[in-house]
Amino acid sequence: MIKPWHDKDAFFKYYTADSAKLTLKNTSRKWSTPILFNDPFDNQFDLFFEKPSEELVGKGLNQFHEIITSPEPLEPNQYGSLTPKMEIIRQVRLQNPDLKYTEAQLAYLRGGVVEGMQRAVKISLETNPEIRGIMADTTVFCLSETHDNLLMWSHYAQNHTGAVIKLLSLPEVDSPVIVAQPVRYTTQMPRLTFAALMDFDKARKEIIENITLTKSEVWAYEKEWRIIASLRKEQDTKLRNSAIRP
Repeated sequence: MIKPWHDKDAFFKYYTADSAKLTLKNTSRKWSTPILFNDPFDNQFDLFFEKPSEELVGKGLNQFHEIITSPEPLEPNQYGSLTPKMEIIRQVRLQNPDLKYTEAQLAYLRGGVVEGMQRAVKISLETNPEIRGIMADTTVFCLSETHDNLLMWSHYAQNHTGAVIKLLSLPEVDSPVIVAQPVRYTTQMPRLTFAALMDFDKARKEIIENITLTKSEVWAYEKEWRIIASLRKEQDTKLRNSAIRP
């Protein structure tokens, strides 16, 4: 049984009349892809990195230190092609816990962090198609905390002629609703940080969540929550195929 990610008992979904009938008949639901969303914040795929600063470089060094002093072995491909080298450094560090960096070594490490950040800025244009590929492989199911918003009845329920279905959050049947996440409303476009790039899995997660869980503050009245699933992950495919419970 999946542990719920929130304490909500239920959410609501606005439908046209025909879609509501099909949903209730088949206990199925339509998932959407972020590239079709109507908010510019929802399709902000391009990467943006601030220029390397002393503060950012310092954070990069601290993160590197945390990695090589961790007692846990690295996951395969956790840091891409650098993973084997990082693991060797981690092993050496574990065998020499009292090792202190010399000024020359610190300068070398700092230079490496700066070079890595500068390289990330240069290749960001080449990386953007990969980001779009990640999002093309992602689907989202949108929900709301509210069932009586007039604008939503107009936008999503065929000008007040449709219906709103209450979807229960039921952990005992592993309902997808139990892993819904709240949308963040902001005036700023989502950006990917340098810190996230230190961990490939974290970077992928941050990319997906920044894009799919961030909307302009003008949409705040929707009080939206979303369920995110990847088409390629087995557990996410099961999540998408599991039945909803009105």
